[in-house]
Amino acid sequence: MTSNIFLLAINLIIWFLPTYCYKNFSRITILLTCFIFSSSYWIYIALSDILGRTYSVVIIDNYVPEALVYSAWAGLSLHISLLLFCPRNIRANLGIAKKTLDSIFNFPGSNLATSIKLILLLFLLYALYNAILSIGVGGRIYFTDEVSPFWQTTLLRISSFLLFILFIFDNKKYQSRICVSTFITIALAYFHFFLVGFDGGRRESLLPVLGYALCIIKTLTEDEHAPIKFHLINILIMGLFIGALSFNRSFDVGWTYFFSYDFDLRRVLETSLYGIFSPMPTIHVSTRMIEYIQANGTQGYESYFTGILNTIFPRFLFGDYLFGTPLSTKLATELGWHGLDFGFLAEGIYAGGYAGVFITHFIFGCVLSFILRGIQKGSKLAFCLAIGISFGLLNSLRSDFMNLLKSTLYVSIFIYVLINFSRLKIGRKHKKVLVQSQHINSP
Repeated sequence: MTSNIFLLAINLIIWFLPTYCYKNFSRITILLTCFIFSSSYWIYIALSDILGRTYSVVIIDNYVPEALVYSAWAGLSLHISLLLFCPRNIRANLGIAKKTLDSIFNFPGSNLATSIKLILLLFLLYALYNAILSIGVGGRIYFTDEVSPFWQTTLLRISSFLLFILFIFDNKKYQSRICVSTFITIALAYFHFFLVGFDGGRRESLLPVLGYALCIIKTLTEDEHAPIKFHLINILIMGLFIGALSFNRSFDVGWTYFFSYDFDLRRVLETSLYGIFSPMPTIHVSTRMIEYIQANGTQGYESYFTGILNTIFPRFLFGDYLFGTPLSTKLATELGWHGLDFGFLAEGIYAGGYAGVFITHFIFGCVLSFILRGIQKGSKLAFCLAIGISFGLLNSLRSDFMNLLKSTLYVSIFIYVLINFSRLKIGRKHKKVLVQSQHINSP
């Protein structure tokens, strides 16, 4: 325990002290990045030690100190890269953000948005009906792996994307006042979160929250009188609601935790702290990877090249992984790691131990520096990549490199295509108006 306290203090210093070398937007971005990594790598252990709770049974206790050393090493390599290449002082250029977000949000709204809401409501009602029939059918792993119902594996993913689109279409209604359309979209989002939490899940909640956050950012760039406090408080409540639903992970599916004899308010409050400060920890996989390489040695960097190629040639286009099975799937099959997820740090340990962790986090720092330099120069591509990497970190840091890369690139590409498509549409519309004006003014 004493060694853990020392190593946790080292992690706190290494991950957060260097952020004071930066100012303004640079500091905010790097601080948030370090918090996301820390919440995955070591904060779970800190909270458990402070609250006096035993570690999860999937963590190998003997390897926790070494996992904390790896975490500190990762933070050191990330900050070396940032100190070498990242601009120290970037001021948030709301003008650039506004132009980019205008391009993203400039789509015909009301009729299409109403149709999407009706379709989404039907999807969610169908999902709710089937969810009620499945209450108590078994634990989370059994439900997702064996039952794997269509509404949960497919409809909720479609619903997540539709909500993201809805927040985009409704963006103009978030300014100056709060209208019925706003409440309907938000209510549908809560309905969706409720269904995602059927088995204690959280992942399918991230895309709607990202869409809502983008709307808030856009509102900040346009209307200083907008009811921004309402939206900020609401997005915080969304986070707490999603976290509360995740309590059901250790119980039978169907929100059964809230009706069980084991319900404990203190446990709810403690779990809320975990949900806020360490929602998706990966230290359990790190300890298992340390044990694995001690028995089998490091395995090289093939999984990173495989991940890059499988991202460029995706399975949804070619029907299969052309360049090999993803590492997380491979290890789950070989070692029986079902329901354990994976982790960015764990893959670095698997690939090359301390060298692998240093290289991967150093490269990540280079990528983040490139994005921040692009934002400093007013690059829309860099702004899209910033949104993409935010989604990637939140959605896939508890997975392998391939999923992190896919989450980042696919979201970035999608947003960049939206920008250019809307720019083309605006250009055509402007040209049409200009031609009509010339025709009217001609003798």
